[in-house]
This record gives sequence, structure tokens and C-alpha cells, in this order.
Amino acid sequence: MDCQRLKERIHGGFSDWTKVIPLDSGECLVRLPFWDNEGDPIELTVAVEAGRATIDDAGSIAGLLFSLGQDDEDSSAFKLLKDLGRTHGLEIDFDEGLVRVSVEESNLYDGIAEMAKVVLTMHTVTPLIETRQPVFNKRSD
Repeated sequence: MDCQRLKERIHGGFSDWTKVIPLDSGECLVRLPFWDNEGDPIELTVAVEAGRATIDDAGSIAGLLFSLGQDDEDSSAFKLLKDLGRTHGLEIDFDEGLVRVSVEESNLYDGIAEMAKVVLTMHTVTPLIETRQPVFNKRSD
């Protein structure tokens, strides 16, 4: 994929701080001008083939869920991810630990913006989600 062309197509919608870097895999790394809960930049990978763009979170959501013990499918954070996935048309790839969206190449900017919203939401909300079960109506004897 031509990462320079990708940068030209999305640069107007994002700021000059957005970086697009070619990867050895033929994909492009898009480093957005937003940061996660640890202060690291939000990065997405983009591949375009046959008129479709596949955008993924570069594993950042899976890393976040695992690091906070929220990777179980019954956890509140994982349920939030599934709900966001349904809302935004995302695919959750359990084997590779990626969250993806596939869009027409002409909708590349919108796809990147939607994926960025999901990644930012997860990195903002997940650290605040309670991981232990609340105790209701607990009697002390």
C-alpha cells in the first residue's frame, strides 16, 4: 500500500500531528494525535486491497483488557467492546487479538475515525470499570 497516498487522503481530517509509517508487512501504521490511558499514542494499522481498507487497532484493546484482567468474555469491559463492535460494525479477532473494521477505500477516513473512537473509548473507560463483583444485601451476623 502507498502510505504517502494514505497520508494525503486522511491528513485533512486529522491534524499535522498524524503520522503514517510504512510497515514491512505492506500495511501502514497510522499514529494519531491522541493518547491512551498510559500516555502512548493511539496507533492503527491500515491495509488496502481490491478497493477495501481493513483498519485494526494494532492489538491495543486486547493488551489493555489483558493488562487489567478484563479479557474474560463475561467481564464488563469485554461486554462494552462487544456492544461497540455491534454499533460500529467491528470484527473482534480472538486468535490475533485485534479489533478490525473493513470499509470501502473511498470511506477510509471515516473508517479510521470510527476505529479511533472505539480505541479511545476503551482506553478511557476500561481502567475505570470495577473488576470485582459488588456485594449487595450482605448481612453481618
